Amino acid sequence: MIPMQYAAILHRPMSEYAFPLDERHFVFRLRTAKGDLKRVTFYYADRADMASELTFYPLDMPLIRTDLFYDWYEITLETPWQRIAYYFLLDDGKEQCRFAGECFEKMAAHIERSEYFQYPFNHKADLAVVP
Repeated sequence: MIPMQYAAILHRPMSEYAFPLDERHFVFRLRTAKGDLKRVTFYYADRADMASELTFYPLDMPLIRTDLFYDWYEITLETPWQRIAYYFLLDDGKEQCRFAGECFEKMAAHIERSEYFQYPFNHKADLAVVP
């Protein structure tokens, strides 16, 4: 079996890969190599939570598009939180790894809360308004 193709994986916070639709809905996207992964799980937490450890909640990310080279996964998250910390759990059927803050880590590895992907704010004034 071919190992996970890490070089093909792409996510950019606060871009076309992570953006708010309104005050309660965010869209998150992830690009991977075509046919590389069996499952992607999106984990999110309240970035503003003052607890020493963040509490993450999982959501399965559906595969929404495939082309000649890539697969795209996307989820629309509904949450009252305005600040989100998040990461992706990537599973190719043989191994799993966490993709957080531009780093790939085994799940057992401890990472600091500042090392997760962050959506640091969701201000109403910054939302796109379609005419």
